[in-house]
Amino acid sequence: VPLHLPIRFGQEHRQMSKECIINVGHGGWYPKGTERLRRSLIHHGYPGELMLWSGLMPPGSPSHKDVPYGMKVHAFEAAFAAGHTRVLWLDCSVWCVKYPEHHMRSLAGDGHYLLGNGDWRCDQWCNDHALAYFGLTRAEAASIPLISSGVLGLDMANERSREFFAQWKNAMLAGAFKGAWTAVPEEGSGDRYRGHRHDQTCASIIAHRLGMVLQPTEVYDVYYRPDMPMEVEFAIQGM
Repeated sequence: VPLHLPIRFGQEHRQMSKECIINVGHGGWYPKGTERLRRSLIHHGYPGELMLWSGLMPPGSPSHKDVPYGMKVHAFEAAFAAGHTRVLWLDCSVWCVKYPEHHMRSLAGDGHYLLGNGDWRCDQWCNDHALAYFGLTRAEAASIPLISSGVLGLDMANERSREFFAQWKNAMLAGAFKGAWTAVPEEGSGDRYRGHRHDQTCASIIAHRLGMVLQPTEVYDVYYRPDMPMEVEFAIQGM
């Protein structure tokens, strides 16, 4: 059943909630991931609002086939249009294991929440079209860390985050999200080229240029394992 849930918790948040967690679960197992995320946030007492699209896309969003992960940009826009200032995107593979205090505190303090992605660099996961769009050579892109966009938050009260979102949306509109997951000769070349990571690659380049802080990998957001650190707030694993 299609689900678009604005849910509020607590009297103070019924007044004027500015925090919002967003997610889109469309096709395949993804709606199940959306439901797992929803239930986990409620269980751990998340007090903000949820805008979750299960079985459908946000308003105005193209299909995933036409614009890979363009639904993320449109989900953010829908949350901003609803009056929310601090908005956190979570993939369907993510669920809450602890009240997300660090995420919300960092989002408020830094004006964004961006997650590092180990030692990966943008030259490895960027096709030639996106490199040209950003005016980069593949060698220059090797110095740009790749983020993990499965957990991505923006505070629109922050000028740098507003600029990030504007540039991210423009990259989507310019076709820079499009590309094959795996390396294909028509899209790129070189020993390090492995494929394209769509919204994630574009977000990485923009964040680097704007000097945005990245959160550490495998500390607060961890690929699920039995011995996860106590600091973990979100676990990651597909269904």
